[in-house]
Amino acid sequence: MRLKPFLRHFSQPAGLSVAAVLFLLLLPVRSLACEPALDWQAEQEQAGVTIWRAEDSQQRTWIKAQTQAETPYWSLLNLLRDTANAPQWIDDVIQVVSLPGTDKYTDLVYTEFHAPWPFSDRKMSTQSTLRFFPGHQKMHIQVAQHPDFNDANHLVAMQDIEGCWSATQTSSTHTLITWAGTAKPGGILPDWLVRTTMKQSTMNTFKALKTQLAKKKYQEKPLAYPEVP
Repeated sequence: MRLKPFLRHFSQPAGLSVAAVLFLLLLPVRSLACEPALDWQAEQEQAGVTIWRAEDSQQRTWIKAQTQAETPYWSLLNLLRDTANAPQWIDDVIQVVSLPGTDKYTDLVYTEFHAPWPFSDRKMSTQSTLRFFPGHQKMHIQVAQHPDFNDANHLVAMQDIEGCWSATQTSSTHTLITWAGTAKPGGILPDWLVRTTMKQSTMNTFKALKTQLAKKKYQEKPLAYPEVP
């Protein structure tokens, strides 16, 4: 791990790799939807994964992805917590390191990503907040930018990170999984490259996510949460 020495005293990784693709956020929860109300335009559909794009009032580009997976809704939480496995499904990720949060619903995550040549690799520090919706078989994982956990690492830091994962059980066997997020990559990158990379990375991540969620180890109920029936 290429982390500065002060991180070594965190001996019990317990965070959420909500990096998945590149951006994940802290939105006020006012309803059962966690993505912002934007004018979403469909961009791409492959292998049961649909990608949308939108611009917000600050001219930030948002990407939303959605798919149905044959798995219980809590399996997404199990997958995100397995940070050692992140390079197997999060596109272009170098490493994901989880740090202890303030409680079992709050986690801190440090992530590094490969950037397209000739640009420098990127890093991202986030806080993830888990919320269950009892009676709805649903959960949100909101992600917000956090102060840099590894300022000794001179990778370019991503900024203005905001997003949300949502997992909703739609039947006894299937779950609807949604991600919506935005982030500024930092440094100087052409807008067209940022948009293209965000869209393709999210598509690649969601395709791999469906494969990972099919694994038995991710379908075991997380017993630490009484909200999970």
